[in-house]
Amino acid sequence: MSRWLAGTAKAFDVSFDRLSAFGGGALVLRSSDHSPALQHFWRKLSAIVHDSPLRDFVTNRLEPHVTLLRDRDEVPKIQERLVEPVSWRVRNFALIHSHQGEYTFPGTWQLNGQDDAHAVM
Repeated sequence: MSRWLAGTAKAFDVSFDRLSAFGGGALVLRSSDHSPALQHFWRKLSAIVHDSPLRDFVTNRLEPHVTLLRDRDEVPKIQERLVEPVSWRVRNFALIHSHQGEYTFPGTWQLNGQDDAHAVM
């Protein structure tokens, strides 16, 4: 996976402009355009991870979002609405495995498209 990241994975921009309730008691920001750059990155990453020991950390479906609040009892029941966009440049990423409130981090990677990109484990 590091070789692909070192050779071609470059930083990209994301923007989230919709506030909505998400399953499981979460309030999230979502993207009106479904973040095409992130979707493209995810497809390439998924294809690589599928044949690696990290395959259990990747799902077939990606719903780009930012969780603002997670609380099964206190998340307000709201209708989805447009908000002022929140945007940033994605320069690195981490795989995070979440299971019953416990989190493990199998790795983090820089997205610089240069030969020195490497996994930090």
